[in-house]
Amino acid sequence: MTSPFELEWLGGAAEKHFRKVRPAVAELPWGTLHRERHPPALLDAARIHWTRVTVSEYRAAVAFSHLLQTLLDARVPLDVVGMASDFIADEVSHVEIAARLAMELGGGAPMHVEPDALRPLASTAPDATSRAHEEVLRLSCIHEVLSRALATDSMRAATHPLVRAAEEIISRDEAMHVRLGAIYFDWARELLDDAERARLAQAALDELEKLSPLWKPPSRPGKAAPFTREQVNELGWLDRETRDARLKKAVLEEIVPMLEGIGLEIDRRAVRRVLFEGEDG
Repeated sequence: MTSPFELEWLGGAAEKHFRKVRPAVAELPWGTLHRERHPPALLDAARIHWTRVTVSEYRAAVAFSHLLQTLLDARVPLDVVGMASDFIADEVSHVEIAARLAMELGGGAPMHVEPDALRPLASTAPDATSRAHEEVLRLSCIHEVLSRALATDSMRAATHPLVRAAEEIISRDEAMHVRLGAIYFDWARELLDDAERARLAQAALDELEKLSPLWKPPSRPGKAAPFTREQVNELGWLDRETRDARLKKAVLEEIVPMLEGIGLEIDRRAVRRVLFEGEDG
C-alpha cells in the first residue's frame, strides 16, 4: 500500500546539532529563486523533478543505513564503518536540499511511495561478509557513481547560483561515497575467491539491468518537453538526451573500469546490451 511521501523537521536541539555537522545547507542563498520569472509549466516540471530527487536521496539514506548494519555484522575495519556512517548524514542533508528547492519553486509535488520500495532488495548472499561485498558494490560502485555523474553535470550546467551551489554540495558528497567502494575493495580484495568474483560480476550486471529504465527511451514516447535546455539547466536538471548519454558514459567509462579494477570479469558485450538494447549503439 502506498502512502504520501511527507517529511518533518523538528527544530530545536536536533536542528542545532545537525547544523553543526552539516552547516553548508543553511548558508546557501535561499530565497533567490524568483518564481515570477518562469512559466508555470516549467515551475511544475521543476517541482516534480526536485520532489523525485528528494525521494531518491531519502532512499539513499535508507540504503546507507542498511549498509552500515551489514558492515558491522561483517566486522569490517572500524574506520571503514565510521566513514560509511558519515554518509547517512550526507544523504539526509541532500534530502533537505532537494525538498527546500522544491519549496522554493512553489512546493513539493504530491507523490505516493511504497514504504518497502524505499529499502534495498535483500541480498541472497550466504554470509555477512558476502552481503557486505554485494551491498558496497551495488551502492557505492554503481548507484553513487551514477548519482555523482548527474549531480556534477547538473552543477556545471546550472546557471542559477542557488541551484549550482546546491548541486555542488551533492556532487562533492557523492564523490566520497564512490570512494568508499575503492577503499572497501582494496581491503577486501584478498577475501574474494574466483566464485565470489563471478557472483559479484553477475550482481553488478543484474543491478545495471534493474537500473536500465533510467536511460532507456519510454515505450510510449510522449510529447517533447516544451522547455529549452537553458531553462531546465537553470532550475537544476539535464534534458533527457543529455542525461541518458551521461548515464551511459558513466557506466562504460567509470563503473565498468572500477569493477574490473577490483578483479571482476565484466561481460562488456552484456553491458552494452543493457545500455543500447533496441538502439544502434
